[in-house]
Amino acid sequence: ARVRDDLRDRLGVTVTAVDSTRDAVADADVVVVSASRNPSPRIETAWLASDATVIQLGDLRIDLEGFDTDRIFCDVRTHPLEFERQVGWDVTRTFTDAVSSDGWLALEDVRTLHELVGGSDDRGTRGRSFLSSLGLPMEDVAWGTEVYRNAVADDLGRTLTLCSEPFLSAPSEQ
Repeated sequence: ARVRDDLRDRLGVTVTAVDSTRDAVADADVVVVSASRNPSPRIETAWLASDATVIQLGDLRIDLEGFDTDRIFCDVRTHPLEFERQVGWDVTRTFTDAVSSDGWLALEDVRTLHELVGGSDDRGTRGRSFLSSLGLPMEDVAWGTEVYRNAVADDLGRTLTLCSEPFLSAPSEQ
């Protein structure tokens, strides 16, 4: 209730608590799953709208065959395979099985965000879509730090104030 009320007050949005995963995803255009294991959440593709997009940031149990074959995306095609070797999530195992030698999905058919955004992939994006976004936040922070330091050294850019305190934390004591 506290998170719901905080989001409502800060963002002016309606947040509704539900009793099941099915109810949470049933009418959603975009479903973002950022969950840990024990157990990892399960989403049946039949629960999803025909044009829904599922963005997987954490572990998830889902049948990839329930998505349009040309609507499966990754940051980098091999990330789920690498994560399967290192972490062994349910969703990375599902992906690895799908692109294995006897699987139903060719690795080269998996679409990537950089090709879509960069324009080399101009195929449509309508239909039930799945994005496995396994970028490593520590790499993002490390690279962002490097970019920032180079910008400061070259006297580039300008300082932006995005917020005066972190969004989902208790206000600091003054």
